[in-house]
Amino acid sequence: MTASSGVAAGQRVAVGIDVGGTFTDLAALHADGTVHTTKVLSVPVDRAQGVLDALAAAELPPDRLVYIAHGTTVVTNLLLERRGSPVVACATRGFTDLLELRRQERAALYDLSRQHVAPLVSREHIVAVPERVAPGEVVEPLTEAGAAQVVDEALAMAAASGAHTIAVTLLHAYGDATHEQRLGAALREAIAARALSIDVVTSHEVLPEIREYERMATTVAEAYARPSVRRYLAGLSSRLGERGYPAPRVMTSAGGTLEAHDAVQHAAALALSGPAGGVTGAAAIARALGMARALTIDIGGTSADVGLVDDGEPLVERGGGVAGIPIALPRVLVEAVAAGGG
Repeated sequence: MTASSGVAAGQRVAVGIDVGGTFTDLAALHADGTVHTTKVLSVPVDRAQGVLDALAAAELPPDRLVYIAHGTTVVTNLLLERRGSPVVACATRGFTDLLELRRQERAALYDLSRQHVAPLVSREHIVAVPERVAPGEVVEPLTEAGAAQVVDEALAMAAASGAHTIAVTLLHAYGDATHEQRLGAALREAIAARALSIDVVTSHEVLPEIREYERMATTVAEAYARPSVRRYLAGLSSRLGERGYPAPRVMTSAGGTLEAHDAVQHAAALALSGPAGGVTGAAAIARALGMARALTIDIGGTSADVGLVDDGEPLVERGGGVAGIPIALPRVLVEAVAAGGG
């Protein structure tokens, strides 16, 4: 591995770029197997600029670049700093307090003064939906009049709060999504008729799994992050395209990548995009060295992240908390153990 340098004539290059809190790092893999690295300062007010600066510093001609994998902390920062988009949520009548009730566990077992972090959507911005589905049967059908009432209330609430997304989580929609589909369609139809710029996120599309609290929290997190992720990735892809570079593939929390236009629809899956890429890369190196098990540590500018490799692959868990918000989507197991070096 060497410092940054230009590209030999005719050589094809694949690039990985990680935008961290302090630095933006680029690794260029050449066709002959050599790797060149480049480090530039991140631009906190314009993360995409750090990507462009790294490409410029690496002197990578656009016509030689065939692949860009991008790790980003956009969603992590949104959750940590609570700077996402306002959300209006719709939940089954009688279950609008799910995000407040959680699993009824204490924030700290022996500290009665410790409080959980506030939900991403307040109770005042949750609309009760007159319906009820039980496993295997419809207890209370969602009528056309009931859906119309919810649509009017949700859109009025969105207008008043400045919300750009409406999250719909109905009871047992993982098994029978009929009511969610009907309400989602009614919301989208009304939004289109009124020419509004509001997105609708339904839980059966985000996380069609049992456990109402985790499903609602994950759906709301998706709605909370999606507008910012859309702006960031659309802007980044456009600016890369203007310079002749390919659109990026975005690293997910599970260690894989998505096309930029698909990643916009899976914003919650990007919550650990950057750290997951570090562990996935370390696992590849461990395999190349013949090491089946390894402990990885990624010391960045703002945190030190530790991961585990077992049988040559990163350990992946079913989900967990990010900034106190449960996101029940697969993710590489990463623990932040200390402050970083920045």
